[in-house]
Formats: sequence, C-alpha cells, structure tokens
Amino acid sequence: MAGLDLREYYARFDEALNQRYKREFTGFGVIRNRFDEVRKGRPLVVDDVLAIVDDSLPYVEDWTKPDRANLEQRMSLKADGLIRDILKSRL
Repeated sequence: MAGLDLREYYARFDEALNQRYKREFTGFGVIRNRFDEVRKGRPLVVDDVLAIVDDSLPYVEDWTKPDRANLEQRMSLKADGLIRDILKSRL
C-alpha cells in the first residue's frame, strides 16, 4: 500500500478551499504566527480560540463562533483549554 503524500495535498489546499467555499482566505499566515507562540509555550487564551473562527479563515464556515463570556468560563474550568471541546461543529 502506497503512503499518503501530504505534500501533494498541501499544494492543492488553496484550490480545494476555493472550490468548497467559493472564496479565498487570507488569514493563514496570521494564525500560523499566533499559534507558533502557543507551540513555544504561551498558554492558549480566549482570543486564540476566537481567532480560529475569524472571517479570514475557512473554519468560520463550518464551526459556530463561540460566545466570548461562555468561552471564558469554559476555558477557565479546563486547564488544557481543548478547542475541540469548546467549538461546536456545524458540519
């Protein structure tokens, strides 16, 4: 069985997004830089989660944008702040 070459799919990611959502998204560089800081050890904060569902990224098309107050409360109860437990999928 041949391995999956993710590099091939990465090169076609923008094309797939354009076909799926009929528009371009410009926020990938901003979100990549923001989460580089998180990967380096900065704690995940409410603004990080809200940044994921910014209009400049495709995720807002499929996920419900959380209410800030509710998100703050839920993240304060979860030491790890797991995004998958916070964002509600609209898929």
